[in-house]
Amino acid sequence: EIPTNHFAVVGNKEGKDYVFDVSAHQFENRGMSNLNGPLILSADEWVCKYRMATRRKLIYYTDFSNSSIAANAYDALPRELESESMAGKVFVTSPRWFNTFKKQKYSLIGKM
Repeated sequence: EIPTNHFAVVGNKEGKDYVFDVSAHQFENRGMSNLNGPLILSADEWVCKYRMATRRKLIYYTDFSNSSIAANAYDALPRELESESMAGKVFVTSPRWFNTFKKQKYSLIGKM
């Protein structure tokens, strides 16, 4: 399956972060049926919503100071999954297959 990018906006009100994820419904037909409409949730509730949506998909995010930087960091071209590229990411889900990948990748490093 080809990796997908998804962008949401984070706003802060009275010291609390809120996520405005108006296109979350695009994942409804991709195995995450509870993402069936736009989401405006606290940051913690947003993470929980995505975590409950799937156990098989790897979901992570990175915070950016503006949309231009975010768009440049995540182009539409699929890339090979590499442990080094995961630095600085906040993981929402960490499926079993990804944990296996990390173990295999790190065990090979010492053998090269």
